[in-house]
Amino acid sequence: MTYSHISIFPHAKDQYHYVQGRVYQTFGPKPRFVKVPTHDNGTRRFAFLQGILKGRIQQHVHTCEVKVIDRQSRSHLFYIFFKNHCHLPTNWTVLGLSGRKIWNGDIVILHASATSDGVVNMRGKDAKLADFALKRY
Repeated sequence: MTYSHISIFPHAKDQYHYVQGRVYQTFGPKPRFVKVPTHDNGTRRFAFLQGILKGRIQQHVHTCEVKVIDRQSRSHLFYIFFKNHCHLPTNWTVLGLSGRKIWNGDIVILHASATSDGVVNMRGKDAKLADFALKRY
């Protein structure tokens, strides 16, 4: 299912949590885990990425889904959120990771929930899978 956040008014039962995601910042030496604020309305959990993805040139955030199948034939679904514009700074983290891809702007990867709609915490072993997904994408 495609990741989409419908703008609705918050309800009293809505909760706000932090989930762990992987960020590839433009001036970072390597990718790292960060806490991403999320809005949980009981059925879906959506990420707020405005404070993590930098750059005023491009206001909107692009999203794509990537499925990675590991060596045990288990599939993992990731959401990749990014900004890419020629006037944004070059992402040295992506260049160092891939060795050949030039990317302008920040990238955040979050692990998709297997049982419900939304995002969940990334575990330590998901770092290699997220790096692989970024290299292949």
